[in-house]
Amino acid sequence: MIPPPVMDDLLSQYLLKGDLIGFIIALYTSVMGEVFFAFILLGISVPLYIRTQSLAYVTVVWIILGALLEAIIPTTGLSLGKILMVLGVAAILYQLFVRERG
Repeated sequence: MIPPPVMDDLLSQYLLKGDLIGFIIALYTSVMGEVFFAFILLGISVPLYIRTQSLAYVTVVWIILGALLEAIIPTTGLSLGKILMVLGVAAILYQLFVRERG
């Protein structure tokens, strides 16, 4: 049997204890942790796109950073890493099937 993720276990402990304020603070802290890493990655992606004007470079960076986030920070970066990898693959498929008209 696979154990539940750490954050879910912590949140359920707050609820079982009856600590509603602790539950809300823990939930807010976990969400802000993911948003913090998203802003760091946004700070890398936007200047890269502005400089290269190509979505291909950004998608490769998203896929690599998504995999690194899942490997390095598994509890915090798991959902953000999956979102980055899905966005990277979706952007590559978009470039593959949509041809620019010039």
